[in-house]
Amino acid sequence: MAYAQTIMQGGLSAGTSLAIAGGIATGISAAGTTQGTATDLAALGGHMISTAAASSGVQIYPGSPGDDT
Repeated sequence: MAYAQTIMQGGLSAGTSLAIAGGIATGISAAGTTQGTATDLAALGGHMISTAAASSGVQIYPGSPGDDT
């Protein structure tokens, strides 16, 4: 998936570019030690995990066929 900055280089506004790219979530902390307790990631274009202790993790959203992760 393209980044908003790349889309903006084509002449689209920042808001439109974020809508196309799906946005980016920041400040995510990994948690949990099993799949059931891991931090769930939303269906966005990107994620920036700021904290990830040993044995902790995140899980991606289920998605649909053809989705990028």
